[in-house]
Amino acid sequence: MAERSFTAASRYKSLEQDRQGPLERARKNARLTLPWVMPPDGADEQTELYDPFQNVGSQGVNHLSSKMTLAIMPPNEPFFRHDADDFAAAELAESNPEQIVDAQEKLAKYDRAAMRRIEASGDRPKFDLVCKHLLIAGNALVDIREEKTRVFGMDSYVVARDPRGTVVELVIMEKVHPDALPAEVRNQIEAGAEKQGKTKASGDKELLDLYTHAQLQDGFYVGFQEIDGELIDGSEFKKKPDDFGFIALRFAVVDGQHWGRSFVEGIVGDLTSLEVLTQAITDVASAAAKVIFLVRSNGMTRVTDLSKAENFDFITGDANDVTVLRLDKGADLRIARELAVSIEERLSEQFLLRSAVTRQAERVTAEEIRYVALELEDALSGIYSLLTYELQLPYVRLKIKQMKGLPTLPDDVVNLTVTTGLDALRRGHEMQKLRMWAEGLTAIYGPEATKEFIPMEIYAKRLGDSLGLDLMGLINSPEAVQQGAVSNKVTDAAIGAAPQIIQGAMQNG
Repeated sequence: MAERSFTAASRYKSLEQDRQGPLERARKNARLTLPWVMPPDGADEQTELYDPFQNVGSQGVNHLSSKMTLAIMPPNEPFFRHDADDFAAAELAESNPEQIVDAQEKLAKYDRAAMRRIEASGDRPKFDLVCKHLLIAGNALVDIREEKTRVFGMDSYVVARDPRGTVVELVIMEKVHPDALPAEVRNQIEAGAEKQGKTKASGDKELLDLYTHAQLQDGFYVGFQEIDGELIDGSEFKKKPDDFGFIALRFAVVDGQHWGRSFVEGIVGDLTSLEVLTQAITDVASAAAKVIFLVRSNGMTRVTDLSKAENFDFITGDANDVTVLRLDKGADLRIARELAVSIEERLSEQFLLRSAVTRQAERVTAEEIRYVALELEDALSGIYSLLTYELQLPYVRLKIKQMKGLPTLPDDVVNLTVTTGLDALRRGHEMQKLRMWAEGLTAIYGPEATKEFIPMEIYAKRLGDSLGLDLMGLINSPEAVQQGAVSNKVTDAAIGAAPQIIQGAMQNG
C-alpha cells in the first residue's frame, strides 16, 4: 500500500469550495424546472421536493433534452462512421477501385455491428439524463469505464481544470452499501476501522463514502479509490486520456473557470417572474372562487334558516339582508395574466416548444434528424458541436474498445467521424454529388453511353454507402448480371419470333 501525503476526501473538501457557487445556481435552476435533477443538500428518495406553480420550465427542459438526445444518438442508424484515410483511399482507388468500395462496405458492416451493441447496452436514457444535467446545471460527469454508462450530477464530484479547460484533477464521491463491495474490500475496511479504534454495532449497514481520485501527471491520469481514508488494494490505475473513461462535460465553456454555465441560467429571470406571477394568480383565483355569504346583523333574515334551507324551500327574510363577498381584483388579475402569457411565449421560443419539425413516430427520417441538429445549433449556441467532440467521439472510441469480438482498426489508416447532425450533411452532400454527376453524364452522352463510362456495381455501392444502407443481397454479382443479360436476350428473341411461330402453326393447321 503506497504512502500518500493526502487523501481523496481531503482533496474533495478542498475543491468543494470552488463548486459552491455553481452548485447553488444549479439548485436554483432545478427548483424552477426539474427539482429532482439537482435536489437540495441531503435530499434522498424520501424527501418531498418543491412543486413549481408553472410547468413551462419542466416541459421546456424535457423537450430540449429529447431533441438533443435524438440528435446525439438517433434511432435506427449509426451516429458514427469509420472511413479509410483520404491518402490511403486515394492510393488504393488508383490501383484497385473495387477494393476501396469493398473496404468501405466492410467498414459500414463494422459500424452497424458496433451500433447494435451500443443499442443493447441501454445507454440512450443515460444520454437524455446527461442533456438534462447540462441544460439545468451546466455540468455533468459521464462514466463509461464499464459496459453500463453512469451519470454523476455536479453535487457528486469536484473538478479542477487548467486555463485551456483540460481536467487536471477529478474527485468523485458516491455512497455505497457495504454488501455491494467485494468481500476482500469489506475485510480491508473492517480491519482499518479496528486499527483506528472505530467499533460498529453488529448488523450496522450504514452507507459508506467511496472516493475516486484522478490527477493528470505526465500525460497520464493517475488515480486510486479509498473508503474511510483507507486506500482500496488494487484500485490504483494509470491510463491514457483516451482510455480514462470519465468525461466531465460543460454546457457553456468559460475560459479560466472550472465549471460551466447552463442554458437555464440564461432564462432564469423569466422563469422566476413566471413562477411568482403564476403563484399570485393562483392565490387570487383561489380566493375569488371562495363563496362567502354576508347577512346583515340587524336584518330579519336568519342565518340558520338559510343554512338549513333545501332547494325550493320558503323561508322568511329580506333579500337585501344577504350579499355575496366579492373580490374586486379583476383588473389587477388581468394585467398579471397578460404579463404571464407574454413571459410564457418568450420561454416557449427559447425552449423550442413551438417547433413541430420532429414527428411523433417510430421512424424519423435522417433529414428530420439533421434539421433538429441545425435547430439546436442555432438555439443553443454551438452546444451540439461541442458535444460531438467532447461526448460522442470519446464515447464511441471507448465503447468499441470494450466490445469483445470486434477487430481493432488501425488509427493511421481508418478515421472515426460522427455522422449525425451537422457532420451528417457530408453524407447527404456525397449522395447528391453522385446523382448530379450521373445525371450530367446522361444529359451529355445519353443513357447508353453513360453505362460505358460508369462501373454500375461500384456506383451502386457508393450510392448505398452514402445512404447508410446495408447492401447485403441488394446488388447482383457481375456473373449474375451477365447471366441475366443473356437470359433477357433469349427472352427478347423468343418474344420477337412468337408471331411467326404462331402464324406458321396456323398455316400448318
